[in-house]
Amino acid sequence: KDGLSIGRSSGNPELDRQALAIVRASAPFGPFPTEMRRQIDILDWISTFEFTRDGSDRLELVR
Repeated sequence: KDGLSIGRSSGNPELDRQALAIVRASAPFGPFPTEMRRQIDILDWISTFEFTRDGSDRLELVR
């Protein structure tokens, strides 16, 4: 398994599946830089996707 998970469901299983598909489609990601690997071995990446009925999508990255 790729380790992806939904932190808070949209309440719509299909929408949740599609959000995961978007992230998977952006893979593969390169390896951690050497210096980064010395400090951490797991990276949590939190993103918020907002899908609207008018088609204007928004992605927010939490830092």
